Parts: sequence; structure tokens; C-alpha cells
Amino acid sequence: VMGGAVVVTFIGYRLAWKRGQPWFDQGFHLPTATAIDRKLVVGAAMFGVGWGLAGYCPGPALATVALGNTEVWWFVPAMLAGGWLQRWQAQRSA
Repeated sequence: VMGGAVVVTFIGYRLAWKRGQPWFDQGFHLPTATAIDRKLVVGAAMFGVGWGLAGYCPGPALATVALGNTEVWWFVPAMLAGGWLQRWQAQRSA
């Protein structure tokens, strides 16, 4: 799966860069941060632990809800609550 994703991404980026600019904006907006800081490492670790414990990545979990798989009904609300808590905490500390 990862190999397929890398190939599709590689081709997509090549096609996008040939255009020179996106269809609906004046230019591409790429991240400029290069530092590996505590927030990045902790967030990546939490994502990995959550994925390992639940067995779901956020995208496939949302797709699985539509298939009627009841076990994911516990995961998706918890995932959304975690996202909300992170945003709330970030606004509080800003």
C-alpha cells in the first residue's frame, strides 16, 4: 500500500509542478517548517499509538463508518474528540 501511495504521490507532484500554479489559487502553499521539535515527536507518537491500539488510521476509519462496521463507531467519536481537544488546547496556549 505504501509503495502504491508513493508512486501516485510522485506522479501527482510531477504533474502539479509542470502546471506552475494550482487551478484555484495564485500559487502553491508548501510548509516551511523544518525543525523536528517536541510537539512534532509527541504528536507523531500519539498518532502511532492510537493507530496501533485501535487498528484504524483516520481516513479508513471514516470510510468504514459508511460500511456499517459497528466497532469503528467507538473510534471515530474518540478521534474527533481528540482533534477538538488538541485545537482547544492550542488556542488556550496561544
